[in-house]
Amino acid sequence: QSRGRHGRPNRSSANGAGGASAKGVCRGTACNSMRGRLLAAALVLPLLGALVFTLRTAKPAPRLAASSLAAQPSASSTPVVEPLIETVHEDAILGPLPVDQHDREIAPIQPAPTPEAQHEPEVASPPRPACPGVAPPGAGRLPAEVIANAVASATDADWAIPSLHTMRTLHPTEVVDLSRLSGAHETAFATSKVAPEAVPFVRCGDHYDQSQHFRILAECLPFAPRGALVMVLQDESSEETCHDDVALATALGRAGFLVLVRAHAPWACSPKESWTGHYIRLAPSTFLQVQEARLRSMQGVFSEDELLPAPHLLMGDLTSLPGKPDTDALRSSGAHVVVVARRGLRWSHEAARAGAAEHGFLLWAACRASVSAVLVRGKASAADMQATSCGSKVRLMSPDLPRPRGADAIPIHDVEAARITALLGDLPQLSGWTDPRSEPGAETGGAPPPKCDEDGQGGGVRGAGARACPLEQPSLSSRLPLPVVRAPCESTHTTAFVPWLLRCLPGRRGLFVQSRTMMWDTMLFQRPQHMARALANRNALVLYMSMGRVMGLLRQAPGAPGVFLADESMSLDAVAGGAVVSLYSTMYWLEADAASRLEAAGNVAVYEYIDAIDSAITYEHSDRLIALRDQSSSSASVVVYTAAALRSDLRGLRKGAELAFVPNGVYPPMYAPSDSSPVPGSIADLVRSGRPMVGYFGAVASWIWQELLVELARAVPEADFVIIGPAYAPAHIPPASTLPPNLRYLGGVPAQDLVLYARHWAVGIIPFRHGDIARTTSPLKLFEYFALGLPVVVTDNMAECTKFDVVRGAADPPGFAAQVRAALEETHDENLRTRIRALAEANSWDHRADDLLAAAARSISARNSS
Repeated sequence: QSRGRHGRPNRSSANGAGGASAKGVCRGTACNSMRGRLLAAALVLPLLGALVFTLRTAKPAPRLAASSLAAQPSASSTPVVEPLIETVHEDAILGPLPVDQHDREIAPIQPAPTPEAQHEPEVASPPRPACPGVAPPGAGRLPAEVIANAVASATDADWAIPSLHTMRTLHPTEVVDLSRLSGAHETAFATSKVAPEAVPFVRCGDHYDQSQHFRILAECLPFAPRGALVMVLQDESSEETCHDDVALATALGRAGFLVLVRAHAPWACSPKESWTGHYIRLAPSTFLQVQEARLRSMQGVFSEDELLPAPHLLMGDLTSLPGKPDTDALRSSGAHVVVVARRGLRWSHEAARAGAAEHGFLLWAACRASVSAVLVRGKASAADMQATSCGSKVRLMSPDLPRPRGADAIPIHDVEAARITALLGDLPQLSGWTDPRSEPGAETGGAPPPKCDEDGQGGGVRGAGARACPLEQPSLSSRLPLPVVRAPCESTHTTAFVPWLLRCLPGRRGLFVQSRTMMWDTMLFQRPQHMARALANRNALVLYMSMGRVMGLLRQAPGAPGVFLADESMSLDAVAGGAVVSLYSTMYWLEADAASRLEAAGNVAVYEYIDAIDSAITYEHSDRLIALRDQSSSSASVVVYTAAALRSDLRGLRKGAELAFVPNGVYPPMYAPSDSSPVPGSIADLVRSGRPMVGYFGAVASWIWQELLVELARAVPEADFVIIGPAYAPAHIPPASTLPPNLRYLGGVPAQDLVLYARHWAVGIIPFRHGDIARTTSPLKLFEYFALGLPVVVTDNMAECTKFDVVRGAADPPGFAAQVRAALEETHDENLRTRIRALAEANSWDHRADDLLAAAARSISARNSS
């Protein structure tokens, strides 16, 4: 079969005839005569000779232009590497596939054919017409005839950027759309079809210093739902080979991986010598790192003493490294190692025995227990390798198929990327660094990959018996059914942040850190815990840095999927860029320059001004907290205040900083009453009496007006008053003998049990003393009372409470008693209770998390656009 320009079949040829059509040369009976045949040969042969001369004398393929490598890709994903041949058309020929089948359309890589099958003639099946709305036969994998008509010849080095339609045919829509946003201009985020709840609030950059390995993962993994993948290139390669490597790397980036390409200088396609060692963007989700030093036995993917537990593709012959690659160490770290043969290599056992470097390396890899698979690109090579004693790992990645006729092709690198994705999904999990129950590097023994548990924490590894796992929160699972190729996100006994990010961050919107705050499981469940859980529910990965010891240095928070508790021994400086880090105004243990140091490391610092700096709250730490407030508000990217009265204290904000009003909120399901819930023994007699109950829960501190409570109980004897909460010095719980009989202090109660008491109340009260604390506070209990449907009475200068028309305010004990009586009369007003519960929904922690993330995203967007 003749080929036209760049090796493509001549479109003017018919039935395999070359050059010009015979119908255009011979006319009538001339074709049956010798003269006619000679005339045809005289016309055709010069054309063929010219074609052969052109192909033999063609100039070498163009190098990767430094300008194109450094350029930021646009939202339309224009090529950043000059194609070696003409670009294929945008529309593929796979036909319409239902969206809900996207995550099942790529077939696992098939074993290599037997030697007998190798010699069978290959005939491409004609493309079957696609029926609108009907999936092709063999749902669950790409039909053979589709591959035959889609794959370009395996011997060609051409590649192209496929259309969005084609990519959505090969991969789930959400995977494709997220990967296209990596490094895109801000306008692409505004016009993206990705659901707002799924758009990352971080941004993936174009260039990272060689020491910023934490930051590149924190900022770029949210755009790579299939996780990170490392490609290691051989030391010496031609321009054609490095173009081929880059084409496969960018195709893997389009397939949903964060691809880190590592090469040794000098590299044929290296963009700039001055960038050696740095991470340079080649395409969306694809970065190159060229190193001066040789890749010492694969030690140190990021540094000399740190291995990366992510899949590794070893491209071609790596025997030029000092010794063989340390695949054992990689496997022990939790990384699958896959060796990929060079395109065009015809492997043979004889060549391997004779000492041919790449032939011997592939045989060594196939026989190495720590190598998971060997991928070859030709049927004959695959068959020969499969016939060896170590051939069980050999897989055929690129079948030798003829080019399609009359239809456009999917670039071969994208088909290969889809097949690599399927292979990685089918490989058994490696325990590696996370599993304390087995030796590092132990396999699952061939058992099916673990399923998701009830919390959606199983991780989502595709394979036999596996299913695509939700992203840990039910509210997004139907919107983001991502078949993530990574190990499960789970607790780990380690301080290794990088492996934790690799397993937990892909498919999430970014890393959010609650810095050095109160312990998770304290009696009072406050803003830090609520906000952490809400942020995780909004698909953020949350690191909750606790003020206390944690069993397991990164432990999953009970009842909060996506929140991980960090031990107090972890330093805030370990968050080395790419995270949104929250600093609370009550953290007197923080240095005043904490926000500026976080910003200098490449993080987004969020200073949250949540309470007035008053000695009743801060004790002797007021000066430190004022310094923290003033320096943080002038250096943080986002400054949050929870009450309108606090706004005037925030002065000298940095240019471009986001100022956001984010009050406290409520998690309504936590306060959903149930008629079947047991009655706590401490109030059982009050419930049996049938008298109305008025209640308060929260801290019993110096700002609680305890004298008012005594007068209130005496002024309203027809009701019982219940006070729940621990006492904080200098306040104390008075002896029961000194209190009116209808006033009862119960002490502290676990936060999850508050609803058992409050469901029996008729009115909720917040009796704060007059002063700055009452004036500037946004009480959590206000919104929690709303979730219970309770009318509320507060001290009249609590402005964040009285702005709601369902809240009553009073200035003194007699006025407070009058307002409580009025509220009791509304107890049976169901319309009022419905209005109150609606306020709880409108002020949920999920909405507060949306406001906080929106402010962070605006700040990051402004930084990215400047």
